[in-house]
Amino acid sequence: MRLDYQASSFVIVGGWNPNIVNEAWIKKNLLDHPNEQVNMGVKGMNRIGVPNLAATFRHVVLAVEVERLELNLIHSTDFGYIEDCVQRLCNCQPNTLVSGYGVNFVYIENMVSNELINCFTVNPLSQMSFTQSHRYAINLDGIATNITIELNNAENKSAIGFNFHFDVGDLPALIQRMVEYPIITLNEKAIQFVLNQYGLRLES
Repeated sequence: MRLDYQASSFVIVGGWNPNIVNEAWIKKNLLDHPNEQVNMGVKGMNRIGVPNLAATFRHVVLAVEVERLELNLIHSTDFGYIEDCVQRLCNCQPNTLVSGYGVNFVYIENMVSNELINCFTVNPLSQMSFTQSHRYAINLDGIATNITIELNNAENKSAIGFNFHFDVGDLPALIQRMVEYPIITLNEKAIQFVLNQYGLRLES
């Protein structure tokens, strides 16, 4: 199974200002050189149906809603750059109120995995429904972790997602937790868990 970059993300829940998603602000606060390219676009809709602005720079997509900031890698496993962006965001928005953050990985495969079929009490291949999902929460090495397994019979695909959730009261606490649990370490925990639990090898 391979990492789905667009579905994997670093999400911070808090009182963010969506107006920071503009080319000038990003070049000033998140990039090293003013001539670096920033492409503006949209990503999804907010609660009232207005498109969310999104900015793509280097190999990252940044999207901000009033209560949510999200960073995605496009095609690279440069988790360290995501952490650098988070550090810079926290430094230039020090008064932002936050309540938690999540690190999300989604791995996909272009086949219905026999190993994952055993997660379901009824064989999903025998069901008329095109898609079957199984969700559960565990404590993985002291981290609150939500796991979602999905089998799509119609498209012959499998997916397994990890949401590592951390409650934090402010941005300094967020940075401290991110240092304690780097993104690459969380990804390694997901890879090892799936190997031990289901005998599947995940590739970043």
